[in-house]
Amino acid sequence: MNLETLNSNEVKYLDWDSDFFGFSIGRIHAHGCTEERLGMGLENAGKEKIQFVELFCDASDSESIYSSEVLAFHLADLRLTFKKNLTGDGMDNDNTPKDLTFKKAGIKDIAGLKIAGHGLFTNSRYYRYPGFDKNQVDLMFQLWIEKAVKGEFDDKLYYLGDEAGILAFNSLRFKDNAASIGLFGVNEAHRGKGLGSLLLNRVSHLLHKRGITELNVVTQGRNSNALRLYQKNGFQLSKINLCYYKGLESKEK
Repeated sequence: MNLETLNSNEVKYLDWDSDFFGFSIGRIHAHGCTEERLGMGLENAGKEKIQFVELFCDASDSESIYSSEVLAFHLADLRLTFKKNLTGDGMDNDNTPKDLTFKKAGIKDIAGLKIAGHGLFTNSRYYRYPGFDKNQVDLMFQLWIEKAVKGEFDDKLYYLGDEAGILAFNSLRFKDNAASIGLFGVNEAHRGKGLGSLLLNRVSHLLHKRGITELNVVTQGRNSNALRLYQKNGFQLSKINLCYYKGLESKEK
Protein backbone atom coordinates (compact mmCIF):
# COMPACT_ATOMS: atom_id res chain seq x y z
CA MET A 1 0.00 0.00 0.00
CA ASN A 2 2.97 2.35 0.36
CA LEU A 3 3.31 4.37 -2.86
CA GLU A 4 6.41 6.39 -1.95
CA THR A 5 8.99 4.15 -3.58
CA LEU A 6 11.67 5.89 -5.63
CA ASN A 7 11.36 5.76 -9.43
CA SER A 8 13.66 2.97 -10.53
CA ASN A 9 11.96 1.23 -13.50
CA GLU A 10 12.53 -1.99 -11.57
CA VAL A 11 9.77 -4.35 -10.49
CA LYS A 12 9.65 -4.12 -6.70
CA TYR A 13 8.14 -7.12 -4.92
CA LEU A 14 5.41 -6.06 -2.50
CA ASP A 15 5.67 -8.27 0.57
CA TRP A 16 2.62 -7.06 2.48
CA ASP A 17 0.29 -6.94 -0.53
CA SER A 18 1.42 -10.37 -1.76
CA ASP A 19 0.94 -11.99 1.64
CA PHE A 20 -2.47 -10.39 2.10
CA PHE A 21 -3.96 -11.25 -1.30
CA GLY A 22 -2.28 -14.64 -1.58
CA PHE A 23 -0.32 -14.21 -4.81
CA SER A 24 2.88 -12.43 -5.84
CA ILE A 25 2.46 -8.72 -6.62
CA GLY A 26 5.07 -6.27 -7.90
CA ARG A 27 5.14 -2.56 -8.61
CA ILE A 28 7.08 -0.34 -11.02
CA HIS A 29 7.55 3.39 -10.58
CA ALA A 30 8.40 4.21 -14.18
CA HIS A 31 10.43 7.21 -15.28
CA GLY A 32 11.42 7.54 -18.95
CA CYS A 33 11.13 3.76 -19.20
CA THR A 34 11.90 2.38 -22.67
CA GLU A 35 10.12 -0.61 -24.18
CA GLU A 36 13.33 -2.62 -23.92
CA ARG A 37 13.89 -1.68 -20.29
CA LEU A 38 10.32 -2.47 -19.31
CA GLY A 39 10.43 -5.77 -21.18
CA MET A 40 13.56 -6.79 -19.28
CA GLY A 41 11.89 -5.87 -16.01
CA LEU A 42 8.87 -8.02 -16.81
CA GLU A 43 11.10 -10.91 -17.84
CA ASN A 44 12.92 -10.72 -14.52
CA ALA A 45 9.59 -10.48 -12.68
CA GLY A 46 8.43 -13.65 -14.43
CA LYS A 47 11.57 -15.47 -13.34
CA GLU A 48 10.81 -14.38 -9.77
CA LYS A 49 7.27 -15.81 -10.14
CA ILE A 50 5.60 -12.43 -9.75
CA GLN A 51 2.04 -12.87 -10.99
CA PHE A 52 0.71 -9.32 -11.11
CA VAL A 53 2.44 -5.98 -11.75
CA GLU A 54 1.13 -2.46 -11.29
CA LEU A 55 2.92 0.50 -12.86
CA PHE A 56 2.77 4.20 -12.00
CA CYS A 57 4.10 6.96 -14.22
CA ASP A 58 3.68 10.69 -14.64
CA ALA A 59 1.01 11.72 -17.14
CA SER A 60 3.65 13.67 -19.07
CA ASP A 61 6.05 10.71 -19.31
CA SER A 62 5.27 9.78 -22.91
CA GLU A 63 8.05 7.18 -23.14
CA SER A 64 6.81 5.18 -20.15
CA ILE A 65 3.22 5.46 -21.35
CA TYR A 66 4.12 4.21 -24.82
CA SER A 67 6.19 1.32 -23.43
CA SER A 68 3.43 0.30 -21.05
CA GLU A 69 0.79 0.20 -23.75
CA VAL A 70 3.00 -1.61 -26.28
CA LEU A 71 3.67 -4.30 -23.67
CA ALA A 72 -0.07 -4.76 -23.02
CA PHE A 73 -0.45 -2.99 -19.70
CA HIS A 74 -4.03 -1.91 -19.02
CA LEU A 75 -4.96 1.54 -17.72
CA ALA A 76 -6.73 1.29 -14.36
CA ASP A 77 -7.15 4.96 -13.46
CA LEU A 78 -5.66 8.39 -12.99
CA ARG A 79 -4.08 9.17 -9.61
CA LEU A 80 -4.36 12.85 -8.76
CA THR A 81 -2.22 14.44 -6.05
CA PHE A 82 -3.53 17.59 -4.39
CA LYS A 83 -1.65 19.91 -2.07
CA LYS A 84 -2.72 22.63 0.34
CA ASN A 85 -0.43 25.09 2.10
CA LEU A 86 -1.54 25.46 5.71
CA THR A 87 -1.20 29.17 6.38
CA GLY A 88 -4.02 29.43 8.91
CA ASP A 89 -6.10 31.65 6.65
CA GLY A 90 -9.78 30.73 6.59
CA MET A 91 -9.38 28.05 9.26
CA ASP A 92 -11.88 28.08 12.09
CA ASN A 93 -10.47 26.91 15.40
CA ASP A 94 -13.78 25.62 16.76
CA ASN A 95 -16.42 25.38 14.06
CA THR A 96 -17.71 21.99 15.22
CA PRO A 97 -21.46 22.04 15.99
CA LYS A 98 -22.24 21.37 19.65
CA ASP A 99 -23.86 18.03 18.89
CA LEU A 100 -20.66 16.72 17.24
CA THR A 101 -17.27 15.75 18.63
CA PHE A 102 -13.86 15.94 16.95
CA LYS A 103 -11.41 13.46 18.42
CA LYS A 104 -8.25 11.46 17.84
CA ALA A 105 -9.27 7.81 17.53
CA GLY A 106 -8.24 5.24 20.10
CA ILE A 107 -8.40 1.47 20.29
CA LYS A 108 -12.00 1.54 21.56
CA ASP A 109 -13.05 3.43 18.41
CA ILE A 110 -11.81 0.81 15.91
CA ALA A 111 -15.05 -1.18 15.73
CA GLY A 112 -17.12 1.96 15.12
CA LEU A 113 -14.67 3.21 12.49
CA LYS A 114 -14.88 -0.07 10.61
CA ILE A 115 -18.66 0.20 10.56
CA ALA A 116 -18.49 3.80 9.33
CA GLY A 117 -15.91 2.92 6.67
CA HIS A 118 -17.58 -0.16 5.27
CA GLY A 119 -18.02 0.13 1.49
CA LEU A 120 -16.58 3.65 1.23
CA PHE A 121 -13.47 2.96 -0.84
CA THR A 122 -14.80 1.28 -3.98
CA ASN A 123 -13.05 3.90 -6.13
CA SER A 124 -9.71 2.35 -5.14
CA ARG A 125 -7.61 0.89 -7.94
CA TYR A 126 -7.78 -2.50 -6.23
CA TYR A 127 -11.42 -2.82 -7.23
CA ARG A 128 -10.37 -2.32 -10.85
CA TYR A 129 -7.74 -5.03 -10.88
CA PRO A 130 -8.91 -8.40 -12.30
CA GLY A 131 -8.30 -11.38 -10.06
CA PHE A 132 -8.48 -9.39 -6.81
CA ASP A 133 -11.27 -10.70 -4.60
CA LYS A 134 -13.53 -7.77 -3.71
CA ASN A 135 -14.20 -9.13 -0.24
CA GLN A 136 -10.46 -9.24 0.37
CA VAL A 137 -10.14 -5.65 -0.82
CA ASP A 138 -12.86 -4.64 1.67
CA LEU A 139 -10.95 -6.42 4.43
CA MET A 140 -7.76 -4.61 3.41
CA PHE A 141 -9.38 -1.24 4.06
CA GLN A 142 -10.79 -2.46 7.37
CA LEU A 143 -7.27 -3.48 8.37
CA TRP A 144 -5.91 -0.13 7.15
CA ILE A 145 -8.32 1.65 9.51
CA GLU A 146 -7.15 -0.48 12.43
CA LYS A 147 -3.47 0.04 11.64
CA ALA A 148 -3.99 3.81 11.29
CA VAL A 149 -5.51 3.99 14.77
CA LYS A 150 -2.62 1.96 16.19
CA GLY A 151 -0.02 4.07 14.34
CA GLU A 152 1.25 1.00 12.49
CA PHE A 153 0.69 2.28 8.96
CA ASP A 154 -0.65 5.80 9.01
CA ASP A 155 0.37 7.73 12.13
CA LYS A 156 -2.95 9.02 13.47
CA LEU A 157 -6.67 8.99 12.73
CA TYR A 158 -9.19 11.71 13.64
CA TYR A 159 -12.95 11.54 13.42
CA LEU A 160 -16.22 13.42 13.78
CA GLY A 161 -18.93 11.68 15.74
CA ASP A 162 -22.22 12.11 17.56
CA GLU A 163 -24.39 10.02 19.86
CA ALA A 164 -25.21 7.67 16.97
CA GLY A 165 -21.58 6.86 16.19
CA ILE A 166 -18.74 7.90 13.86
CA LEU A 167 -19.76 10.12 10.95
CA ALA A 168 -16.47 10.92 9.16
CA PHE A 169 -12.80 10.09 9.63
CA ASN A 170 -9.35 11.02 8.31
CA SER A 171 -6.06 9.16 8.77
CA LEU A 172 -2.74 10.98 8.47
CA ARG A 173 0.93 10.22 8.08
CA PHE A 174 3.70 12.71 8.75
CA LYS A 175 7.07 13.50 7.21
CA ASP A 176 9.06 16.54 8.34
CA ASN A 177 6.71 19.56 8.16
CA ALA A 178 4.21 17.90 5.81
CA ALA A 179 1.25 15.58 6.36
CA SER A 180 -0.52 13.25 3.92
CA ILE A 181 -4.07 12.01 4.08
CA GLY A 182 -4.28 8.21 3.96
CA LEU A 183 -7.97 7.37 4.32
CA PHE A 184 -10.75 9.93 4.20
CA GLY A 185 -14.36 8.85 4.47
CA VAL A 186 -17.82 10.13 5.30
CA ASN A 187 -20.42 7.61 6.49
CA GLU A 188 -22.77 7.04 3.54
CA ALA A 189 -25.85 7.72 5.69
CA HIS A 190 -24.55 11.21 6.53
CA ARG A 191 -23.31 12.54 3.22
CA GLY A 192 -24.44 15.90 1.87
CA LYS A 193 -24.27 17.58 5.29
CA GLY A 194 -20.90 19.31 4.90
CA LEU A 195 -19.12 16.85 7.19
CA GLY A 196 -16.21 16.36 4.79
CA SER A 197 -15.43 20.07 4.69
CA LEU A 198 -15.91 20.36 8.44
CA LEU A 199 -13.45 17.54 9.09
CA LEU A 200 -10.88 18.95 6.67
CA ASN A 201 -11.13 22.34 8.38
CA ARG A 202 -10.62 20.89 11.85
CA VAL A 203 -7.72 18.68 10.75
CA SER A 204 -6.06 21.54 8.84
CA HIS A 205 -6.32 23.86 11.83
CA LEU A 206 -4.90 21.22 14.18
CA LEU A 207 -1.97 20.52 11.85
CA HIS A 208 -1.23 24.23 11.40
CA LYS A 209 -1.14 24.72 15.19
CA ARG A 210 1.40 21.88 15.39
CA GLY A 211 3.73 23.42 12.81
CA ILE A 212 2.67 21.40 9.77
CA THR A 213 2.78 23.67 6.72
CA GLU A 214 1.61 21.34 3.94
CA LEU A 215 -1.20 18.81 3.56
CA ASN A 216 -1.24 16.35 0.64
CA VAL A 217 -3.77 13.84 -0.59
CA VAL A 218 -3.96 11.35 -3.48
CA THR A 219 -7.33 10.41 -4.97
CA GLN A 220 -8.60 8.57 -8.03
CA GLY A 221 -9.62 10.44 -11.15
CA ARG A 222 -13.08 8.85 -11.19
CA ASN A 223 -13.81 9.84 -7.57
CA SER A 224 -15.76 12.97 -8.47
CA ASN A 225 -17.02 13.55 -4.92
CA ALA A 226 -13.49 13.63 -3.52
CA LEU A 227 -12.27 15.89 -6.32
CA ARG A 228 -15.01 18.43 -5.60
CA LEU A 229 -14.36 18.27 -1.86
CA TYR A 230 -10.63 18.94 -2.06
CA GLN A 231 -10.93 21.69 -4.67
CA LYS A 232 -13.72 23.34 -2.65
CA ASN A 233 -11.45 23.39 0.40
CA GLY A 234 -8.45 25.06 -1.21
CA PHE A 235 -6.38 22.11 -2.40
CA GLN A 236 -4.46 22.59 -5.65
CA LEU A 237 -3.66 19.85 -8.17
CA SER A 238 0.09 19.19 -8.05
CA LYS A 239 0.60 15.89 -9.90
CA ILE A 240 -1.18 13.55 -12.30
CA ASN A 241 -0.05 9.93 -12.47
CA LEU A 242 -1.34 7.08 -14.60
CA CYS A 243 -1.92 3.70 -12.98
CA TYR A 244 -1.49 0.62 -15.21
CA TYR A 245 -1.63 -3.09 -14.45
CA LYS A 246 -0.60 -6.32 -16.13
CA GLY A 247 -1.14 -9.95 -15.15
CA LEU A 248 1.70 -12.41 -15.49
CA GLU A 249 1.53 -16.19 -15.43
CA SER A 250 -1.77 -17.46 -13.98
CA LYS A 251 -3.02 -13.94 -13.35
CA GLU A 252 -2.87 -12.92 -16.99
CA LYS A 253 -6.24 -11.74 -18.34
